[in-house]
Amino acid sequence: MLHADETPIQVLRPETGTKPHRTYLWAYAPSAFDTLKAVVYDFTPGRSGEHARAFLGKWRGKLLMDDYVGDRKVLAAAGVTEICCWAHARRKFYDLHAACGSPVAEQALACIGELYAIERDGKAGCRGRCRVRQQRAKPLLEKLLVWMQVQRARCAKAAVPTNDACTKGGAGECGKGRRPAGFGNERGASRARAEQGGIARRQAVVGGTALKNRNSSMRFRRRQSARNEKGLTRFST
Repeated sequence: MLHADETPIQVLRPETGTKPHRTYLWAYAPSAFDTLKAVVYDFTPGRSGEHARAFLGKWRGKLLMDDYVGDRKVLAAAGVTEICCWAHARRKFYDLHAACGSPVAEQALACIGELYAIERDGKAGCRGRCRVRQQRAKPLLEKLLVWMQVQRARCAKAAVPTNDACTKGGAGECGKGRRPAGFGNERGASRARAEQGGIARRQAVVGGTALKNRNSSMRFRRRQSARNEKGLTRFST
């Protein structure tokens, strides 16, 4: 099994030496339980699965990565089994909870936290981990799947999707409404706070501009009225 992930970097265009464009740096590494401790980097012009297939060549195995759509069919055709990353899946729930305190997202975080706890306890060799996952993680994942399907159906029934329609949920079988500790995505929370702050600032600017325009208009009308009155006084005398 291998882990793979890519990150974007800006580089200068080789034909001009100016105007940077986006490229990607891929990283490949064995699992944490492998005796080989190494990371191999591959520089590519894009993030398509074609680059991973070209790099891996005739290698066939399980590849742990994010669920980017451009990777699925390409890797499957090459005989590589894609394993999706729980950290990427969990991030969406954390961002939702950080943005609006969603109870549904909180339940999902609690369940994923239990899966993380099982992984921490299951480091007794390959066969031992497999046994622990089958006995403890598999039933939890089956409950999580059913719970997610129910939540998705509830959101789909809403005529107009809103936070209330999609985030108010009762206590499901998966999780007990508590947040798992130690796996916070501070980047998501910071992004949510920054977006909320930006909206508030824009509203303040718009409101301040409207008030300023209204005050200017009132001052103009008062000055115009004073001029008119002065002109009528001169004309009458």
